[in-house]
Amino acid sequence: MFGIEGNTRETPSDAQTHQVVACELLTGQTINKPTPTNDEPPVQRASLRMQTKRSFLMMSELNRKRMELAASGKDMVIGWEMTPAEALAFFQSLRKTVVTFFGYSVAYENEKAMLKIAEDVLARYSPETFLINIGATYAGAGGIYPIAKGRGYKTTGIVSSLAIQYLDDISNDVDHVCFIRDTQWGGKLPGLHTLSPTSQAMVACSDILVGIGGGKITRDEMLAGREQGKDVYFHPAEISHAYWIQRAQKLHLPPPVSFLGAAHEAFGSKQA
Repeated sequence: MFGIEGNTRETPSDAQTHQVVACELLTGQTINKPTPTNDEPPVQRASLRMQTKRSFLMMSELNRKRMELAASGKDMVIGWEMTPAEALAFFQSLRKTVVTFFGYSVAYENEKAMLKIAEDVLARYSPETFLINIGATYAGAGGIYPIAKGRGYKTTGIVSSLAIQYLDDISNDVDHVCFIRDTQWGGKLPGLHTLSPTSQAMVACSDILVGIGGGKITRDEMLAGREQGKDVYFHPAEISHAYWIQRAQKLHLPPPVSFLGAAHEAFGSKQA
């Protein structure tokens, strides 16, 4: 039994409410509520029931999505809250050289150009000895997944456990996903030079790092890869202008003067 946000402990009446709501959701029938006691104002009890019902529904939807992924027939999810070391152990068990694509997780301004770069990179490697790793979701650089699958590559994805709330965004063309236990999407930890667990896993599991544009997380991961002596290649690419302008407006920021991203600031026009 779980507590409602803001409560430090659960009273017997709270527990009874949770049980009643759970039964209602399971049976589809409304169960007569017990008469509130003097210390249980009707409005407070109704509010508790509504909060409890919302929590159950959210958990039910999340579990449904988890079951759909588990039933995909691809053994897609390797772990829901993995450590970087656990992810590395899994990748090593595949016995393939890992080519990881880094970039934007949202639309590119010129998606065709981005995919052409990816196709040229893929042409250098054999599916027999290499696998393709990205960030698990279908948007942005995740658009490379279908191309990689079409060429016969095994595909993998590494993503923060925050993405568990957005399972519909996981690509249908990724064979294995490692959700890394993390409190942020990646990049450096606040005020530190240490990478977050997700970015630690991304760098550790990658043998060849290929950036196609990208923001701060891409920049931090590729810089870490270079520091570790890994092969790092970068190709400039612009993020969607419309997306970047709308984001600035939403955050009350000045209009953007560049759409090339933070990774470009670090790697400039260096290409391979």
